[in-house]
Amino acid sequence: EPPTTIKQTTEPPTTETPTTEKPTTENPTTTNIPVESFLSLTGCCRTPTLGFGTYDKYNPYTTEQCKEACLNDNACYAYEMARGKYCEIHTEPITQTEFVKNCFCDIKVSMLTPETTTPNVVTDKPTTTVKLTTTEAIETDTTAFAPNLELFDSLQGCCRTADLQSGDFTVVGPISPHECEKQCIADVTCTAYEVVNTYCELNTGPITQAVPGACTCQIKKQQPTQPVTKTSDYEPSTSMSTSSSCGPTPLVWKAIATDDTPVVIEGTLCEFGTVGFTLKGPWSSEDAVVNPFRDIALSATFTHELTHDELKVNGYFCADGNAADTGATSGDQWRIHFRPPKGGIWNYVFDWSGGVSPTMTGHVNISHEKANRGMLIVANKGDRYLRYSGNNELWLKSGADSPENFMAYYEFDGGGRHRYGPHLQDYRSSLQPYTWKNGLGKGILGALSYLDRVGVDSFYFVAMNVQGDGNDTWMWTSINERYRFDCSKMDQWERVFAAAESLGINLHVVLQETENDRMLDEGRMGEQRSLYYRELLARFGHHSQVINLGEENKNTATDLTDHIQFIRANDPYHHPLALHTFYDKMLGVPGLDIASIQAYRPQKSYEMIRDALDNSRKTEQPWIAMLDENGHFSVGAWTDETDPTQFNMRTKVLWPTILAGGAGFEWYFGYKLPHHDLNLEDFRSRDLLFRLSKRAVEFTKTLQLDLLFPCASNDMQGSSSALCSKQTQDQLLYVLYLPDGVVPQVNIPPGINQLHIQWFDPSGSSMEFYTGGRSGIVDDSGWESLGGTPFNKDTNDWVIVVSEHPLGINRVDSQCDECDVKLNWKDSYSVNGRCYCNSNFDHGASNITMQTPQGVKTIMDVCDKIREVYGSGSREGRIYYNDVQCGNGPPNAWGDEDPHNCPGRVDMGVAGCKMIGPSFDLDELFPKRQL
Repeated sequence: EPPTTIKQTTEPPTTETPTTEKPTTENPTTTNIPVESFLSLTGCCRTPTLGFGTYDKYNPYTTEQCKEACLNDNACYAYEMARGKYCEIHTEPITQTEFVKNCFCDIKVSMLTPETTTPNVVTDKPTTTVKLTTTEAIETDTTAFAPNLELFDSLQGCCRTADLQSGDFTVVGPISPHECEKQCIADVTCTAYEVVNTYCELNTGPITQAVPGACTCQIKKQQPTQPVTKTSDYEPSTSMSTSSSCGPTPLVWKAIATDDTPVVIEGTLCEFGTVGFTLKGPWSSEDAVVNPFRDIALSATFTHELTHDELKVNGYFCADGNAADTGATSGDQWRIHFRPPKGGIWNYVFDWSGGVSPTMTGHVNISHEKANRGMLIVANKGDRYLRYSGNNELWLKSGADSPENFMAYYEFDGGGRHRYGPHLQDYRSSLQPYTWKNGLGKGILGALSYLDRVGVDSFYFVAMNVQGDGNDTWMWTSINERYRFDCSKMDQWERVFAAAESLGINLHVVLQETENDRMLDEGRMGEQRSLYYRELLARFGHHSQVINLGEENKNTATDLTDHIQFIRANDPYHHPLALHTFYDKMLGVPGLDIASIQAYRPQKSYEMIRDALDNSRKTEQPWIAMLDENGHFSVGAWTDETDPTQFNMRTKVLWPTILAGGAGFEWYFGYKLPHHDLNLEDFRSRDLLFRLSKRAVEFTKTLQLDLLFPCASNDMQGSSSALCSKQTQDQLLYVLYLPDGVVPQVNIPPGINQLHIQWFDPSGSSMEFYTGGRSGIVDDSGWESLGGTPFNKDTNDWVIVVSEHPLGINRVDSQCDECDVKLNWKDSYSVNGRCYCNSNFDHGASNITMQTPQGVKTIMDVCDKIREVYGSGSREGRIYYNDVQCGNGPPNAWGDEDPHNCPGRVDMGVAGCKMIGPSFDLDELFPKRQL
């Protein structure tokens, strides 16, 4: 869905020839725009409250067809074209737009209420302002933008410093050039500005030149008289520890140790929290003769005072202690990260190899309160799923596998190719602590914020791709260095990883790829590889992650065994280890936990997962199986535009992975389609795929996945394409996936007289369940027919849950055999997969409350928020329900909406009572506030 917080204020293009004549004053309210003209704006049409409004949708339509339809409809306020073929005719007032890629809104001028303002002092042309109900207005100047040359020097190209760097700047937008200039004038620290597309870059460092590019650099003539100094908001600690609050404290490491306080402790002093120890140690630098990464090794031993549990953790050189913000390459600060698995007093010993600094000892008191869910672990040998160490919660991965060079971000020290500009709109103010150098990093942080919103809980990146596909990501100080690491860039990586974990997103860290798996020490566990692995674990090992030994890895089994042993010896948290593609050579080798599967042909996904699980279970080292690369390497997952329903990935990869017992999936984007594995800028290119994956994961939370196993040959008949899993413990349970809608029969054991059959639409856009029931079995053989699908739809795939007892995925089956259902019982309706309120809140409904991520809200509050965010939806295709949430409750006090009566559809008589529609997306309407 388009974002609901960004207002588009881009100045629309003009179609008039600029003129220097002054406007007439006899009729100041008249403009030269014909009545049938349109005001063209970039972005999707929105009402004054940023809602979608009421509209009719046509597909496919050309722009001219859409425009003509609006002209011929007296009720049309505006028309919208999306992706070049989707036409919306809006019949509710449209006054603004929101930036959405490939979306354009043309507002009918005759439906606006223009007002003429004072003539512009530069052009003497009138300015038309579209009246809004918000505090922001869309200015539309009838001439092209002209910079104020009295205040700015205009250079063709993009702003650069004397050494041809981008310098320090802040991105604002979408925004008009006029507004961008005004902000630079008002900001005394602004030295120059440029507008790229609809985004404004406000420079705060010295700009002296421009380089060729699709922008114009406007350099302020009156530069600040004093250099702009950037100061950190961190005050060095004067005590040994920070607050022990177990809340979501941003993990940003800035402590400075001194002679008076040689060890400074900061972080979350709770079980599974992360604690940072900053030490004053020997002074060094990235290029020192005595190499701080190779010749000096800081290590720590933590021992629990009561249980005597012991964890050995490596430390690292961190320059001045705040290199992410300062860019420092030298200093006397060293750091250790510790993630305590239990509360109580932990004694520590810090030691440097070679005795370059005195040994330090002390203790830290960890609260028994849990800070979070912990890290991903293999809880028990033979488990098919990872769990969180803090709460034992089972994890089913829904990840992003592309771009593999995710960390090649241009605002890291050293630069990179990715900007993630489309995700600036997704950046949240709660992520500000994770930015660096006065606000850098908003693009990559916005990308993580978007991924979190669409349910992605893991992202894949190659930490070292030198000589590989991207050749743009490494931890060292340069592409050819192998023994020295970039302190400031690594600190900036740490900010991004900390932000990801604060959003609940795990890391999938890939150590190398097939092109470079012999680059370090010819593939062996030598000095170069040891330094690389040690530095990575010391800096980032405190995050929840899966470590992958290599993408399409071809190291020998002997070398890989040595790699595993080194990692295990230097990883106190025992992170799960995976191997990509060529894992069969490691069957039975201790220490490898996960088969990271590349399904070259998507239709082989189910078979490959079953083979990996079954073959490993014949050894002493059973694996977990994850589908980590989908389809041919050149294509992967198609864009939503190419496959508008994501039928290919849904039917061949997503649901087969779940039914096969796979522990999750990640979506790979190939290299032939837009936004592919190396150049992706906009994750929205696969927005639908991410959302369908999120729904699938939410569905599985109603099941005990670890108790489900693939069906035997005598469990199902009548369909060669259906996939089946079965649970026999506690109760009978079948879960079936029908990729083509062909419904099989299932074998029901004797003695079961009642079945509950629940249908789930895997192609829908919300959590819709359709319930039914059967008594007895079809014949003496025990084969039970499950009936036909609930209704016909464009895509035929369905999920069926057959159980002895009703599950928690929906209310119990409808028992309303004598309900007098009225057509005017319309308290809500669904359209295009979303539920809208339509209630007068009678029978006590106004007093009903719902729990949201922002706390308890009344049902009236929720309905008001829906109207504010989504509008009222299309008038066509509405399905009406008896209760206020499309059959999902909560019911009013009258009783007719109770689960055993008729909460469902009102247009089908008694048969509609069990038809349940989409529920409210409370996570999107009331997003959890980040601290």
